[in-house]
Amino acid sequence: APWHEVIASLKRCGFEVIEYFDGCEQGEVPWWNSLNSGWSLRGFSRTWFGIRFTGALLWALEKVGIVSQGMYEAQNNLQLGADMLVQGGKMGIYSPMFFFLARKPTAEDAS
Repeated sequence: APWHEVIASLKRCGFEVIEYFDGCEQGEVPWWNSLNSGWSLRGFSRTWFGIRFTGALLWALEKVGIVSQGMYEAQNNLQLGADMLVQGGKMGIYSPMFFFLARKPTAEDAS
């Protein structure tokens, strides 16, 4: 849920929201940038070629028994997860660093 819905839900449930912020909005580089593809040594694994190469390598290593069965499928699931995180980050519907501090008022607070 977007951050404003989270805060509204907390208040509807009776919480006092003391502080909230998205830590990802404080930097110059988007948080999802490292998951996005790029032509660098570090970003190679997220390029179209890098994804296909890694998949083919894992598939072959799995077939000859060097890596455990299921590694190829796990790699595909992790790639899909990374793609969805990037899309969610670009759309602003997901943030891994949203912080809120809330407290439930006690009966003593009401008097």
